[in-house]
Amino acid sequence: MSKALCEIEWLTPYNTAINSEALFSIALGLHTPWQVKDATFSTDDKLRSELHLRIDVVSGSRFLDEKGNLCPTHDTVERQWQHLSFFEHTCYLHCTVPRITSSDGKVRTVEVSWARPGSGLPYYLKCWQ
Repeated sequence: MSKALCEIEWLTPYNTAINSEALFSIALGLHTPWQVKDATFSTDDKLRSELHLRIDVVSGSRFLDEKGNLCPTHDTVERQWQHLSFFEHTCYLHCTVPRITSSDGKVRTVEVSWARPGSGLPYYLKCWQ
């Protein structure tokens, strides 16, 4: 059984509605061009529950290479991380991570803020390629 969380809205301290994707984007500390595009919750027949967050980039985004030049997306690679549990629910982050062609012609995967030291997120992330 799976349930999309997108129809759930919360109120911010300023009494404005915020949907679950925006809430999880804020909770993960994501900044433009990164955003949570989808949040789903599922349970199985043994009542194990999982939260799956789909992270995406704004279409047409460009990324800095090692020399500070903005580079377009070359292609993407699918990645998945297991985050710390959300309350008692296992939480997974899914992302199609862009790869860029840098100004020196090398193709490299863009760093993601939630999977590197200093991101403010727990070090207890597991990554599957």
